[in-house]
Amino acid sequence: MGDIPHSVHVVNDDIGHDLHAYKHAAKRFDFSHACFVNTFTEIKADRWLEKLYRNLTKPGVGMVGASGTFESLYDSCKVLEKANWLVQHTPRFDPDLARTFKWWFGIVQQGWILPLHSPYRRVRRAVGDLLKRRRPWSTYLPDFEHHWRIASDHGGPQEPWTKFPHFPNPHIRSNMFMLSKKAFSSTAIPSHSNIKIGCCEFESGHRSLSRNVMRQGLRLVLVGADGHGYEMDEWAASETFRCGKQANLLATDNQTKAFDAMSPGEKWVHACFSWGGYSETIGGPPQILGHAFSASRPVAEVARECLAKRSKPKAPLISIAIPTRGRDNLIAEAAETAVRQKYKNLELVIFDNCSKRPIAERNISDDKRVRIKRSDQFLSVTDSWNSAIDMARGDYVVLMGDDDGLAPGFCERIAELADRFDAPDLIVSNLYQFLHPGVVDVSLLRHLPMGTFFGQRDQPFVLEPEEGRNAVAGSIQLRRCFYFNMQAFTMSRALLDRVRAGGAIFRSPFPDYYLANVALALSEKTVIEPRPLAIQGVSQGSVGSTLFANTLDLGLAALNHDLASDAVFQQVKPEVMPGPMYWTNYILTMEYVARRLGGDYPKPDLGRYRRWQILDAIEAERPLRPLWPAMRFQEQIQALWAKLMKRYDQDRYRTLRKRASPYDYEHPQHVYDVGGYKTDLEVYEAIERGAI
Repeated sequence: MGDIPHSVHVVNDDIGHDLHAYKHAAKRFDFSHACFVNTFTEIKADRWLEKLYRNLTKPGVGMVGASGTFESLYDSCKVLEKANWLVQHTPRFDPDLARTFKWWFGIVQQGWILPLHSPYRRVRRAVGDLLKRRRPWSTYLPDFEHHWRIASDHGGPQEPWTKFPHFPNPHIRSNMFMLSKKAFSSTAIPSHSNIKIGCCEFESGHRSLSRNVMRQGLRLVLVGADGHGYEMDEWAASETFRCGKQANLLATDNQTKAFDAMSPGEKWVHACFSWGGYSETIGGPPQILGHAFSASRPVAEVARECLAKRSKPKAPLISIAIPTRGRDNLIAEAAETAVRQKYKNLELVIFDNCSKRPIAERNISDDKRVRIKRSDQFLSVTDSWNSAIDMARGDYVVLMGDDDGLAPGFCERIAELADRFDAPDLIVSNLYQFLHPGVVDVSLLRHLPMGTFFGQRDQPFVLEPEEGRNAVAGSIQLRRCFYFNMQAFTMSRALLDRVRAGGAIFRSPFPDYYLANVALALSEKTVIEPRPLAIQGVSQGSVGSTLFANTLDLGLAALNHDLASDAVFQQVKPEVMPGPMYWTNYILTMEYVARRLGGDYPKPDLGRYRRWQILDAIEAERPLRPLWPAMRFQEQIQALWAKLMKRYDQDRYRTLRKRASPYDYEHPQHVYDVGGYKTDLEVYEAIERGAI
């Protein structure tokens, strides 16, 4: 080091990675600024320290580095997992796929790239593909999302990568960077069982060093060998990290050297990981195995999102409310899925709707977080649910039935989403659906996608307000595009207070249908969580079980809603058609929704309701005579036409039903298990150990 003043600080090998050593060293010097360089780094330009410092001290600059990237470890690792998953299915050999991912398959699937090394192996593989009728890898792609959902779920092997922002994720790489000592010391290295992943989160996670600098309103600048300070929108053309020939790198490291040694296909993949459509040389918007790396969002917009300083995440009080009546074993299991949550700041409130044997006499739990209240009068389902949710005191509240359950990690995930998205009003998740033994031939566990607005997304996002409004309008007009299961809706106290204005939270004969739509409409920020967070149970004797048994009207009687004394029903009664009471209760509930939301939303489509009641009778081959006096002349003509089409032209008949259908949502339901589980608690434990 010549005459440069210096000191040496020795650290133990078990301190961690280079960032832990940086932290250790930063505590031991008094300078205002620090430059950190790791052991892989080789300096490639003269006056490198001066070039870094000169750019750092420009107005508004908070951090500089020798290389930066827009890479998201979430997106990159998902693509690599997809490549690995594809070849595990032994598809037809594709030399382009093998060459593009040669470096990766050399680590995880060496056998896949063997045909690249000799003509004999290529011929042998081609014959094997032909004889075994192997499919192209592209035909497997639609099934990958299900695999990824399980692999990245709570406790899954890919879960750590869900902690990283999506592409683009601008950050300065940690091989060489300079900033103030104060800014560096104020960012903690996330604790993680895998120290390497903790360091990755420090470099490019949601609370990374780069994001901490941006939240202070300061800029990140990449410094090239030419001494120029490149602003964020110039990074992809700076000829530095994974840009062109990397000729302008101030310093190299193991990753830049590996990039230089790659084939053109491998370089293209890595350049996409780093820059995606922001690089003019890649050609865009690029896709790798169907995964897009688009430049649809300006990088400056991503930087602006980081400007809001975020305090240490708090643990909001989460309330789980369960109304129940006389189902001792089920409520005990449902309660157990709540109290087994490792999250501490929760409460479980149970409302006993006049059970013959008071629920409080059962040893539900000795957990102090459990409160039970009882009614001495048998209430309607709507009144019972209001009593349950009014007991809740939490910052966030979810209501579930006594045959439902929470998935492991429910509360932690809600708290995490509440923090990440700055206290949204509403969090809507997908569900596990568990048909208890006896509902159908054997128990059934499957995935329940909650609505069209989930799309093909696999990570949480903020729902566009217009999309939420359209979904609610569709429900009102009998073009339903999402499900209304309460277990999927976690609501903030502010939202519940907004819903409660002018009356009770739950109204109408279908309280869940009412609240799901009103909450979505009144929510100012709704977060959609594609992973299933709760278990929708369907047990014997529940309204849901009567749906599967085709005895729904019997189940509706259990709701105990008195239509005769319902003033809203009396106003719509002239439009009511004989037929299944489910649809009459549905249209009545949508009338409640429309009245609560006001003129910004349409009125219920009573004409569609009447057409569906008529078609339902025709489909079930019930006589039309009871409906005939209530039909208008045009409806009578349509009914006769539908009967003729059903008999003589099935295609036209199906078209008629599709046009009148109250559903605007078709979805595949992936089946996890048939006959393997007997209780919600068994399902909970299977999810917890990773069997689902």
